[in-house]
Amino acid sequence: MSNFHDTPTSPKARKAHRCVACYWRIPVGEKYVQQSGFMDGHPYRNHYHQECWDCLSADGVFEFTPGECEPPERLLVAEVKQESRHAER
Repeated sequence: MSNFHDTPTSPKARKAHRCVACYWRIPVGEKYVQQSGFMDGHPYRNHYHQECWDCLSADGVFEFTPGECEPPERLLVAEVKQESRHAER
């Protein structure tokens, strides 16, 4: 079976998505990378944080296991801040 991958686009999220690379949420209003196509004869549409896309495509070999990437640093920092606010209450 042949594979086909459309050129990635960078829309702004109108609803929350989940990044296929790190499995963290892409919030409403954030620009993200979307790619669709066919893999092994099956259609797909994947959503990525921009940082995850950049990391995966940096070496030119775009093979990965979904969820294997570390989430973007900015999301980890935001989560720590949110947890500390909840702990103060």
